[in-house]
Amino acid sequence: LGKNKQLRELNQALQESSLSDPLTGLRNRRFVFEEVSRDLDVIQRRLGDERDGIDKKDISELVFMMIDLDNFKPINDTYGHAAGDKMLIELRDVLLGICRRSDFVIRWGGDEFVVIAKQTRSNEAEALAERIRTSISDHNFKLSDGQLVRTTCSIGFVSYPLFRAQTDESSLDQIISLADGLMYEAKKQ
Repeated sequence: LGKNKQLRELNQALQESSLSDPLTGLRNRRFVFEEVSRDLDVIQRRLGDERDGIDKKDISELVFMMIDLDNFKPINDTYGHAAGDKMLIELRDVLLGICRRSDFVIRWGGDEFVVIAKQTRSNEAEALAERIRTSISDHNFKLSDGQLVRTTCSIGFVSYPLFRAQTDESSLDQIISLADGLMYEAKKQ
């Protein structure tokens, strides 16, 4: 009996580590595709059933924000990867301090992060993106050698469902790709 419990606990720890980023402790890309895709399915079913006159036009079920640090490569090149890692951990703290506990903050890879905000009005999504942008640009990142650096970020975001008038069949890949494309458009500004 003790061995079974131990095996279950180890299995649960392994599952948890497979859904988390080892550097930041945040959820990772795999978590999004395993867990958040289920949320999309539930939302699609509910929207299909919801055509009963309830006015929720201004509330997005989920808002996907792709956040990319600007000019991160020179930090790694100049100060080393340990300094870059420290900066990413500080960025995690900045994002967690801004987002609600119900939101997901995910390390997507490299210096890209995804925030998935739930039950968000369109003006709240813009305000959240602006808070993230200004908080990052105002933050003094303290690197491992004590050096302070500042940076900016580019953000693209998409509200889901994309269309309320019809059942939204957009896949998670399409939604993330759209947010990513919008983030790259923001980088050009």
